[in-house]
Amino acid sequence: MMREKRELTVLVVFAALLMLGVILCNVLTAPVSSDLVISYPSTASGLQNSQAPSVGEETSAYSPSESADTQTNTADETGGKVNINTADVEELCRLPGIGEVLAGRIIGYRQEYGPYTDPAQLKNIKGIGDKVYEKLLPMVTW
Repeated sequence: MMREKRELTVLVVFAALLMLGVILCNVLTAPVSSDLVISYPSTASGLQNSQAPSVGEETSAYSPSESADTQTNTADETGGKVNINTADVEELCRLPGIGEVLAGRIIGYRQEYGPYTDPAQLKNIKGIGDKVYEKLLPMVTW
């Protein structure tokens, strides 16, 4: 009888050690989850610090109603041309070859680098090559 009790105790201890081993194995091999965010600094010329928001910092997305410049010239005031320094997304979309994505990039470039001083700066925007630029040139002012 003592022998049976001893065998049962050994069996329970062995089962407990086996379960502990399985749990420990799962804990040690589980992937590490982290809330760490890695921000890489911008490589654009003239920028010293990363433009990425810090953890917990509020950010805002571009809204067509929010323009960097509050003055907008209508097409009639500029002889039918669109001023790329004051136009919003809707006005820029009226230009040939410009959709909402390119209009957003034109405005983003203007907000990041300041007003356009030369229409050739449009070529710095991804998606505007020589063909699109040649179509835009007679229709824009700055």
